[in-house]
Amino acid sequence: MKKWPAILIANAIIWGLVIVGSALRLKHTDAFAEIQGILGGGAIGALFLLMVGIVVPEKSKKRRPRKHR
Repeated sequence: MKKWPAILIANAIIWGLVIVGSALRLKHTDAFAEIQGILGGGAIGALFLLMVGIVVPEKSKKRRPRKHR
């Protein structure tokens, strides 16, 4: 079994926790308004990379051409 899907998931979890933790820490400060876009963009980017890293390789496995006999 390949380890890269587990690494992608672990990486996404870590970055998700960092993003949520930063947002909670800055919630009631003036800095939250400035950093909110960066945190949101990071969250969307992390989700996108996770989907590309897991879904695309799985779809490419199913589309491999069959060998002719």
